[in-house]
Amino acid sequence: MKTKLSAVASMILAATVMVACEEKKADTAGTMIDKAADATKDAANKAVDATKDAAAKTGEAVKEGADKATEAAKDAVEEGTDKAKEAAKDATDAAKAKAAELTDAAKSTMNDYLGNLGKLSDTLAGAKDPISGAKAAADAKPLTDKLSGAMAALDKLSPELKTTLKETFKDQLASVTAKYKEQVDRLTKDSTLGKLFGDSLKNLKLFE
Repeated sequence: MKTKLSAVASMILAATVMVACEEKKADTAGTMIDKAADATKDAANKAVDATKDAAAKTGEAVKEGADKATEAAKDAVEEGTDKAKEAAKDATDAAKAKAAELTDAAKSTMNDYLGNLGKLSDTLAGAKDPISGAKAAADAKPLTDKLSGAMAALDKLSPELKTTLKETFKDQLASVTAKYKEQVDRLTKDSTLGKLFGDSLKNLKLFE
């Protein structure tokens, strides 16, 4: 009987030890799992932090690059604007100089035209008879040639400049033109004197 009890006790003890070992194994496994989970969590947190740092650094680098690009663009625009302004100023100055030159040349041509037209009118006024008429016709030829040359130069001017000249020399132009037309009308009505001049006076183009 005693032997049976001892055997039972030994079996119970062995079972208890086995249970304890299994529990210890379970506890150890649980601890390892927890540690693994903690390690995984810690690694994930570190990865997240590293990603955030990298993103932050990348963002700063991008921002710095964008700022530099913006400054470079501003500098380029300012430099381009300055050059454009300088080029525009040069072009304007050149245009003004050219306009002044053209205006002076136009005024000179206009004065020549008015002077020669006045001389031509005076020359035609001296034609009173066939003799004086023949002399007037001869003297008129170089004057009409000069007037034709002046008109050719005036015709090349812009409409705006022509208008300006007509306004500037309005009174002189009206006076000499009227005197010239008066003499032409007088001579063309005289059959004898009219033949001496032919159509040269009628065909002369006037600036009016």
